[in-house]
Amino acid sequence: MPFAPLTTLDHLDPERLSRTSQTLCNVFNLPSLHPHQEQAGQNILKGISTILDVPTGGGKTIAFWYSLFYHWQPGNTNENDKKIVLVIGPLVALLRSQASNLNKHGVPAIAVTGSNAHLEKDLMDLGQNKFRVGFVGPEMALSAQFHKHVLNQVPFTRNIICLVIDELHCICEWGTDDLAHISS
Repeated sequence: MPFAPLTTLDHLDPERLSRTSQTLCNVFNLPSLHPHQEQAGQNILKGISTILDVPTGGGKTIAFWYSLFYHWQPGNTNENDKKIVLVIGPLVALLRSQASNLNKHGVPAIAVTGSNAHLEKDLMDLGQNKFRVGFVGPEMALSAQFHKHVLNQVPFTRNIICLVIDELHCICEWGTDDLAHISS
């Protein structure tokens, strides 16, 4: 069963919301969350499509993890809590850096790019829900391999709770090769 937003529940659990904020602050060594981070995270939990437009360094990345930490905490091995966030972004070096940073903080993450030495295994591990966060580029997200090994796998589809398009300003560049097929 694919992820169902929490709007089907009466409300978001205030105790879990508080724990989520506190855990994010503890894990990432922050004094507190900004209101826009909490609001964006709660929108995601409610199934509301959300655009978070903040300047570089404004904390959008923490908002990405809010819904994950609502369901799961670092060190939690309960299979029912192992949710996943999928991040699509255009910058391979940034995807790798973010995955490395999350792993250092106890959050199992992987950046799957065309240059991965064990690409098929990495995709299968992502599809089998072995990570809490998966990072991919737009080309990888559109590939047949990604669809076969990740998007068509029940463990992944059962546990994905959020799709993040990072660097949204780049989206106008993705898929522009289609324009070559338009005749005037």
